[in-house]
Amino acid sequence: MFTGRRPTDSAFTEGLTLHEFATMALPEKVIEIVDPSLLWR
Repeated sequence: MFTGRRPTDSAFTEGLTLHEFATMALPEKVIEIVDPSLLWR
């Protein structure tokens, strides 16, 4: 999955990982975590 975020993003503080971020957001917020540039192709 492409999220448009990097593991070093400021959103990943206090132990939150990219994997945990994606797991928490699926499935109800998939539009918010997928890189928008991939949706318009």
